Amino acid sequence: MVLELRITDRDLLEDRHRVAVSPKLGPILLGRLRTWLLNADTITINPVVDLDPRAHPPVDEHDPPARMAAMVRHRDPTCVYPACTRPSAHADLDHIDAYVPLDQGGPPGQTRPANLAPLCRRHHRAKTFGHSTYQRLPDSGYEWTLPTGRTTTTHPPTPRPEPPPGPAPSPPAPRDHRRT
Repeated sequence: MVLELRITDRDLLEDRHRVAVSPKLGPILLGRLRTWLLNADTITINPVVDLDPRAHPPVDEHDPPARMAAMVRHRDPTCVYPACTRPSAHADLDHIDAYVPLDQGGPPGQTRPANLAPLCRRHHRAKTFGHSTYQRLPDSGYEWTLPTGRTTTTHPPTPRPEPPPGPAPSPPAPRDHRRT
C-alpha cells in the first residue's frame, strides 16, 4: 500500500495528539501512524518538492542540482513538446535558452527553473538539431516555433481536483419483496 502524508519529523517525534492528513484516507492520528511505521515491511520517505522557484537559486553548472531537477519535473509532468505525453521523469532537462559555458562567455546563473523544461530524448534532439525554438509563457504553457516558421502553443496540464473528504456512501435500503 502506498500512503502519502505531509508531515515533519518533529510531528512524528512529539508526544502530542496531532493529526496527519492523507489525500486518500483523510485525517490519521500520529499515534496510529507511528504504529503503522513500526510494523511496516518497507518504508520509503521522499522529501516534499518545493515548487517555489525562489527556493532553487540559479547555478553556474550545466546540470541542475537534484532538488531543482525534481522541481522542474514536478512542475511539468510530461515532455513539453506539443502533443507529447512522455513522462518528465524519463526526460532530459533542456535549457530553453541554450547553455553557454562560462569559460566561453556565457552569463552566470543560466541553470535555473525558469530556463529549464523537460523534453523526451526524441524531442530534445529535434529541438537541438532541427532548429525549433520555444519559450515559457507566464501561464506555464510553452510557445514553440517550428523549423517551418509555424508557431504552436502548449498549455499546462490541468490536474483533476481531489474529491472532498466525506462520509462513505450509504448502502441501499433493503427492498421489501412481499406481494400485496
